[in-house]
Amino acid sequence: SELSNSPVFIDKLKENDHSDISRGAFAVAVVMVMVRRHLVMPSSQLLAFTLGRRSIVFPGIGTGAIDTKLHRLASTSNEPTSASTPLFSAEEARLYSLVSENHRQPNGPWPQMVSAVESALKAELTSTTATVLDLASGPGEPATTLAKTFPDLQIIATDVSPDMVQIASSNTALLGNIQVEQANMENLPYEDNMFDIVTCCYGYMFPEDKEKALAETYRVLKPGGSLIATVWSHMNAMYLPKLIMENVLGETPPPPPINPLSLAEPGLFQSMLTAAKFESVVSSKHEYAFDMGKDDLPFQISTLTIMAKLDELDGWKVAKEVFDKRHLEFGRFDENNCFIVGGNIYEMVVAKK
Repeated sequence: SELSNSPVFIDKLKENDHSDISRGAFAVAVVMVMVRRHLVMPSSQLLAFTLGRRSIVFPGIGTGAIDTKLHRLASTSNEPTSASTPLFSAEEARLYSLVSENHRQPNGPWPQMVSAVESALKAELTSTTATVLDLASGPGEPATTLAKTFPDLQIIATDVSPDMVQIASSNTALLGNIQVEQANMENLPYEDNMFDIVTCCYGYMFPEDKEKALAETYRVLKPGGSLIATVWSHMNAMYLPKLIMENVLGETPPPPPINPLSLAEPGLFQSMLTAAKFESVVSSKHEYAFDMGKDDLPFQISTLTIMAKLDELDGWKVAKEVFDKRHLEFGRFDENNCFIVGGNIYEMVVAKK
């Protein structure tokens, strides 16, 4: 009973340095107790921890495609949502959080967006006191870095995925000038003219109704306020999942359900901003490489955008075979045996209301 009512206990479990087998067995026991009693932590989240961490090994279960399939099955969220925006499952959220650390590179979007926010603050306000809304914040960025860099800012970080919100809440727990909320960017729960600045790193590619998302952004932004957003222009990291799906389907695949390149057409995002009544649209392009990690992580991250389709088509075995044969066409291993994929280009746009 005490265990079932103490999520903190699970955090302690994560910190303990037990052997792989005993830790795995103990985690499964915790899952069984909590599922039976229908208790406070969703079983999908706990199973995602149990099966989704590569350091936990269960006898008779190998690595690779089988593990990835288990990760996906274990981390499917049953929480209802009215959002049309694609939701990340717990496992997708975990992988996205890992790969998103690449965005922290000097030429990555997070430091570039922080610089753009600083410029906007200097141009529009007499101090760094302002209200900021961070959309599609994922693990809590760039909101977390902004909160640390500008302690006087009041920031709300949002994401449509409850699993992402949980990760962001953990990452920002010690910061007093930021709060994390679940929100659908197509239907924001905020008043008109509420925020001085809106930031959105790699978010506008995913809503089903992108025009509605931009209209909502415009609505909640104060007159004279700034939108600072990034979208992908080119991703070498997306060629490998496309190749995998070609082999699974036996034909050229349609765009993935989660498509980072949906706004990659030159001039498309700027024209959408203009149509949404934004003014003074200024853009710049930047390039950086992805460190995809080592061991089985490169395969897991490479299939992040096509997990649902591989589940649906039972395509994990083919996916692993294609990855093992062809991955060196798209990247290289560094001295630490991490898989590096270069040639990823994004566009940062600053627009005003």
